[in-house]
Amino acid sequence: MSVNRRRLDEFSVGVTVLAAIIILIGGIIWGKGISFNSKHEIYEVQFPEVYGLKEGSSVLIQGVAHGKVGMITLNSEGARVQILIDTDVDLYDDAKVILFTPQLMGGRMVTIDPGEGPAKLKPGALLKGEVPAGMGEVMAASGEVLDELLSMIQQLNTTARRVDSIFVKSDMVYRVDRTLTDLTDMTSAMKRDLAMTTSSLRDGAAQIRNSSEEFNTLLVDNRPRIDSLMVRLNSIATEADNFSSSLETFGNQLTSQEGSLGKLMYSDSLHDELVRTIADTDSLIKRLKKEGIKVSLF
Repeated sequence: MSVNRRRLDEFSVGVTVLAAIIILIGGIIWGKGISFNSKHEIYEVQFPEVYGLKEGSSVLIQGVAHGKVGMITLNSEGARVQILIDTDVDLYDDAKVILFTPQLMGGRMVTIDPGEGPAKLKPGALLKGEVPAGMGEVMAASGEVLDELLSMIQQLNTTARRVDSIFVKSDMVYRVDRTLTDLTDMTSAMKRDLAMTTSSLRDGAAQIRNSSEEFNTLLVDNRPRIDSLMVRLNSIATEADNFSSSLETFGNQLTSQEGSLGKLMYSDSLHDELVRTIADTDSLIKRLKKEGIKVSLF
């Protein structure tokens, strides 16, 4: 092989390697969204924590890379992060900055909703970032829940053992079983009594219904007699009222000493005459008993 041919081959290999390196670097730059001609505006965001966020991480504006994370510093409120945003992106005063994890085990990124305004944010403005619960927080919370659940299960096991010992080592089971048996028997007896009572009530209701029908029939058949009887009763009630009025008038006449009977009842002379008459009659009777009755025909 000639020297010129060997040099040409070496040159071709070098050009090929150089082209591959350029393509690789260009792909990395394109993949990371690095632009040598673009300019950035710097803003600051206050996060309560930035676990997994690194300097140089991408900043997404509505899902499109338009910046990167700058310097991260700690302070009393958490972490303050510088973000470098392309100058062709406008942020407004209602912009929202969220720290999120795009993949389960991947690093964190910053995404921004630029807002709607009306006022635009000036470079250097301080924004308040939000950190939604990621998989790590969820797993940590799940771990705490599992610990509490295990503790509850242990307590339930302890309680179950105590209850089991109470029922097994005592006659509680026998008592409960006997109580349940008594309750069952009592319920059966109540059902039988209720069935008998229901049957008796039905029979009584049927008898009352039959008696009511017979009474209605009796009333219909004897309506003329009942009407006549009611007329007579009314007449008797009227005569009784009249008799009562007459008695009341007679009583008033006696009380007021009107009429012959009233005067006789309240006359002192009549009383004295009656007393004398009774005395004479008594004397006559005594003499007759003593002397007898003498009859003379001639």
